[in-house]
Amino acid sequence: QTLIDQRLFALDAQRIPLRATTDAEIATKIQETVSHFPSTAMFEQRLRQVGFDSVKDDNFERLIAKRLDIEKYINFRFESFVVVTPDEEKKYYRDTYTPSFHTRSPGLLVPTFDEKRNEIHDTLVQQKVAASIERFVDEAKQRVQIDILYDV
Repeated sequence: QTLIDQRLFALDAQRIPLRATTDAEIATKIQETVSHFPSTAMFEQRLRQVGFDSVKDDNFERLIAKRLDIEKYINFRFESFVVVTPDEEKKYYRDTYTPSFHTRSPGLLVPTFDEKRNEIHDTLVQQKVAASIERFVDEAKQRVQIDILYDV
């Protein structure tokens, strides 16, 4: 399903003129990914396990470029149109953040709304983006014919 969703995004993204991904952006994303591993050598070992030669493998760089293109598309198509109101932020703080904090950290003083406002805002944006993406994928799947081919 993930491959189908990615392909639907890629097809829709072709309709929207976005700035091309640069080599510098690809290098930055690769470095960011490598940083999640104990060492570059361990990351490259993992790459070889999944069929790539190294971080300089053309196919790996193309894969990263495609992921960045999809991220740009999602940002433009979904995130840039999300509106989170102050009332939504306060409601989330009151109804979700505070009870969750009390459960996770009983006895500790709950951070103030102002201290957590940016984090709450980002959480609400991501929730709305996820809901928009889900609606888009559901609608797109109804508009297209999907043929799943298996190697014989």
